[in-house]
Amino acid sequence: MKLSDVPAGKLVRLSLVEGGRGVFLNLSRLGIFQGDLLRVLESAPFRGPILIEHIPTGAKIAIGRGMARRMIVELVDETP
Repeated sequence: MKLSDVPAGKLVRLSLVEGGRGVFLNLSRLGIFQGDLLRVLESAPFRGPILIEHIPTGAKIAIGRGMARRMIVELVDETP
């Protein structure tokens, strides 16, 4: 599933990044790496950015829709 398809409130793990070196570089500058847990906080309408929380640091980061389409994630089960 792509990050751009995840509804708000869901916890996901970044499993794969599709794209070239530029995509990896941009994500690493934001402190986001494969295996990190992310929570989708808000998805702006009209193809706007996606606001996520980077769980390891607690940082809130806006990700462009194009980049979010390149981030393959898996849903994390939050049931205790």
